[in-house]
Amino acid sequence: MPLVGVPFPGTHESPASWLSRLALTQGATIKEVYSYLGIQTKEDCDVVFTGHRLRRICQLTELPIGCFSFVQHMSVGVRQVDKYGHELFLRHDGQPRYRFCSACLATSKFKLFPLHWRFKAWRWCPKHMSMMTDKCPHCKSLVLLPGELLTAGRKKEGVDHLAHCLTCAGKLTVNWRQTIGTFSFSLLTPWEEVVLKNGRATLAALLHRKVRIEGNPAHFSLGGLRRVMKMGILPHDHFTLDHDEMLRRRSKAEELGMLLKQTQGVSETKC
Repeated sequence: MPLVGVPFPGTHESPASWLSRLALTQGATIKEVYSYLGIQTKEDCDVVFTGHRLRRICQLTELPIGCFSFVQHMSVGVRQVDKYGHELFLRHDGQPRYRFCSACLATSKFKLFPLHWRFKAWRWCPKHMSMMTDKCPHCKSLVLLPGELLTAGRKKEGVDHLAHCLTCAGKLTVNWRQTIGTFSFSLLTPWEEVVLKNGRATLAALLHRKVRIEGNPAHFSLGGLRRVMKMGILPHDHFTLDHDEMLRRRSKAEELGMLLKQTQGVSETKC
């Protein structure tokens, strides 16, 4: 029997995000939703929305297959270079993990997690010029999806959308205005700048099926992305630059700027 009240996925929404919202509308657990849709609990839901699996999911939910066209396109691209997404996707203890932009969550009408927030390579938000955030600002928990909105929070009180932490129910968007404009290439080393730009190029490569590396005008086939990954010139697990480090650098730069102005003022006074 088809489900009722099924939410339409956002244009770029990840399957894990949509499954979380679907479970809420059905008053079901993620495990129950997985079972109904034929998804194995050990599978990475962000790479299975392709082919006959996707057709079956759309049949059961009565959603047009075109709703998932972006996800299907990206999933096929991921599987061409990284069959299970182990190298490209964030994970924690075997579960899909996400970073997030608090300004995007705060200003979006629909509170959801786009697929590109799952990629290791996506480290900064070009729209709001801020580094992506890894943890809840309240309890410091990682964002693991799909998750149970219905029973989220310390007291299992539940939340109504994904702009809340599913561990403590606190708002992920707290102080979001203060994050805007905190990212700057001037605060990066040349190597960090190259790595971050290549990270953004990775998603463009998966979308357009061709690769262009920072500093090299040539284009390569998607298969060339495997070689690039092995070269270590994409953001990876040991690339530790994050939002907190960017704020620390910005604060230090502002302190040095103030000190320089004071020094110049003293010099002009002596003259």
